[in-house]
Amino acid sequence: MPLTSQAPESETRVAAANPTQTVPAGAAEGGASYLVSVTSQDSESAARESFRVAQGKYASVLGSRSPVIKRVDLADGKTKYRAMVGPYRTRQEAVQFCTELKGAGGQCFIP
Repeated sequence: MPLTSQAPESETRVAAANPTQTVPAGAAEGGASYLVSVTSQDSESAARESFRVAQGKYASVLGSRSPVIKRVDLADGKTKYRAMVGPYRTRQEAVQFCTELKGAGGQCFIP
């Protein structure tokens, strides 16, 4: 019986309709990475703009960092968009960054 090669199954890739970056579920819980939330807004564009303003205000800490915009569906049915920075390998690294931002006058938290 001769061996025949089969063509690999083709993969179909579809671009996301929503360009919001997301972090795989469970990444932070497993200790793989931590993000620091810098601002939370009602829309993705507002989160990006709010981050841009904070970046200008706290340039010594936020510098040239790019935000990770994460959609969060709250228990009350509302949707928020968090502008976050990271990822950090450990919670301690995330806490250190947040402490530096707060020391400069900014606000943040680690979800």
